[in-house]
Amino acid sequence: MYIDSMKTFALRTKFEIRTRAAATPWLAPVHQATVWWTQWKMRGHIDVRECQVLADTELVIDGFQGSGNSFATVAFKSCQKRPVRLAHHLHAPAQIIKAVKQDIPVLVTLRAPSDAVVSLVSRWPYVSLRQGLHAYIRFYEALTPYLGAMVVSPFPMTTGPIDQVFDAINETFGGSFAVFRPTHENVARIRSKTTLDSEAEAARRQKKSELRAAISHPDYRLLRERAEALHDRWSQHGVTPATTSSSA
Repeated sequence: MYIDSMKTFALRTKFEIRTRAAATPWLAPVHQATVWWTQWKMRGHIDVRECQVLADTELVIDGFQGSGNSFATVAFKSCQKRPVRLAHHLHAPAQIIKAVKQDIPVLVTLRAPSDAVVSLVSRWPYVSLRQGLHAYIRFYEALTPYLGAMVVSPFPMTTGPIDQVFDAINETFGGSFAVFRPTHENVARIRSKTTLDSEAEAARRQKKSELRAAISHPDYRLLRERAEALHDRWSQHGVTPATTSSSA
């Protein structure tokens, strides 16, 4: 029991240091250390150059954990006609701000805070709900001054007509990226790559149900309201579904 408690404390502390460093400019050296750690950890799994914004980065796809980042990234990669240098799953305002300042196109995913935090904690149970809400607030507050310099994809767009999100990237930044078409077959193919096996997925759904009940407790009300206000502000800048006119 003591060893488990110490392990949880260590993992929770690592998450706190990482999220604070990623959103705080004067902690840039600490953040860079977390980038190096991520690159070492992901070696052999992905191109480690995708773990940070570099001079040849062509597009950043990022957002708070649990906001559809994996789906957006895999969908984008799946339809490109040529290799595109991406930076993704950074979960780091510092890297996004770096991209903005270098005029690199940025797509930031957005999800309602309670849903995003529940998704995060169901995957990383050592993170507390309170810690997750603080991290969500820290992430989007740090990026709010740069809202006009990125494309924002609300969760219903990321998981729905994501082709319109990619169209918005091309239109906003003058790009020519190929656009993923969210047909039933294409979506099923992407989801098969980004979801857990059926048993693990069922266990996670049960955990999410418990966490949704827990995060609605009045103890979290002030944090929820602060996070929801951020979400509402960001949603106003998000890509919206294209309207189609019907002819008489």
